[in-house]
Amino acid sequence: RLDELLLVATVWSPPKWMKTNNSTKKGGSLRPDRRAHFAKFLAAYCTGFEAVYGVPVFALSIQNELEFVEPYNSCVYSPYSNDYAEAAAEVGRTFKRLGLPIKLFGPEHMCTDGAGGYRWTANSNHLARVMANPDAADAFLAWAFHGYAADGQTVASAAKGWADYAVFARRDGKQLWMTETSGNPPEWISTQRRRGGGQGRPNGVVTMALNMHDALVYGDLHAWIYWSFQDGSRVSQYNLTCKGNRTSKKLAVARHFFRYIRPGAVRIDALPTSPEYPVCAFVHDGQKTLTVILGNQTADKAEMRVSLRNIPEAPMAELAGFLTSADETWKALDRIRPDKGAFTVALPAHCVVTLVTAPPTNAAPQRTVQAAPRPESPAPAPVRTN
Repeated sequence: RLDELLLVATVWSPPKWMKTNNSTKKGGSLRPDRRAHFAKFLAAYCTGFEAVYGVPVFALSIQNELEFVEPYNSCVYSPYSNDYAEAAAEVGRTFKRLGLPIKLFGPEHMCTDGAGGYRWTANSNHLARVMANPDAADAFLAWAFHGYAADGQTVASAAKGWADYAVFARRDGKQLWMTETSGNPPEWISTQRRRGGGQGRPNGVVTMALNMHDALVYGDLHAWIYWSFQDGSRVSQYNLTCKGNRTSKKLAVARHFFRYIRPGAVRIDALPTSPEYPVCAFVHDGQKTLTVILGNQTADKAEMRVSLRNIPEAPMAELAGFLTSADETWKALDRIRPDKGAFTVALPAHCVVTLVTAPPTNAAPQRTVQAAPRPESPAPAPVRTN
C-alpha cells in the first residue's frame, strides 16, 4: 500500500568534487569545506525525487558502510574524528532551515558481533560523537546497522549483537534499524562455504527466519530491510524474489513477518524463545490484532503448546494460520479456536508459522504469549544442514 510506504535513501558517495580523492570510488573522504555543499546537494535530491515520483523521502543515511574503501562508490569517515557527526549536523541544519521533515539514520556499518567485537569500538565512537553534537543528535531518528559479520559479506544471526546495540538505542532515545542484509540462498536449508574451504554457518531460507526473529526480539527493531526485494530473473542470495515469482520461499518467509506486523504494532513478551524454537508476538491496538510467529529450526517435527496470558478473548475467537516449510509455501492452516486461552500447533521440521487473531481493545498491559514444546515432543536437535 502506497499510503503505508516509508521510503529511505542511502548515499554511497558524495560527488567527486566534494571529496579528498576527487573520485566517487575507492574511498576518499568528504572535504570539510564541502559539507555545506553536500547538505544542499542532499536537500535538492530529496525535494527533486518527490517532485518527480510523488513519494517523499522519509529518512536518509549520509553514508553507506562508512569505513570500507571499495572499488565502487564509497566514502570513508574515521571513527576517531568528528567528521561524520559534523557532516550529519550540517545536513540536519540545512534540512531544518529548508523545512524538510526528513530525519537521518546511520552509521550503517556492521554490528552482528556486538560488544567487544571487531566493529564495536568504531560504532561506539560514531554514536558517541553524534550524541555529543546537539545538531547531529537532533537530526537522527535511528541508529542503523547492516546484518553481516565484520567482513561485510557473511550473513549472520545476531542475537547478541542486536541486544548490545539495543542498549545504545534506548540510552540515546533512538530507534534501531537493520538496513541491509543478504547472503541467504534460495534453498530452504543450506550452509555457507568458508573462505578456503569447509562448511560455515547455516544460511538457508529457514535461517533467514531466525535472523529476522533475532533482530526483532533482541534488538526491538523498527525496520528490517533486505538488500533487494525483487531483482533479476531468478531468486538469488541477494533478493527476496524475482520478476513474476510469487512463490519464492524467501518472499514467503519475509511475508510471515511483514504481512501482519504492521506499522504501529508493539512486541509483547513471548516466552520462552530459543534458537531451536523461536517465538515472538505483536499486538496492534489500532487494528485490534495479535500476531504470533512460531518457528522450528530443528530436523524433527514438534507440537507447540501456546497459552495467551492477560489477553481476554471472545468465546469463539479464532486464529488464522500460515505455514512455510521445505514442502509448503504460505499454506493456509485450519482455523484455531483457543480453549481457555490455550491451543496446540503442529510444527513440521524446519518451518515458520504465523498466527493472527483479533483480541479485544481492553487487553491488560502485561500481555504475554507462553509457548513450549509439549512433553511428548522430541528433544531439540541441532539444525541439520546440507
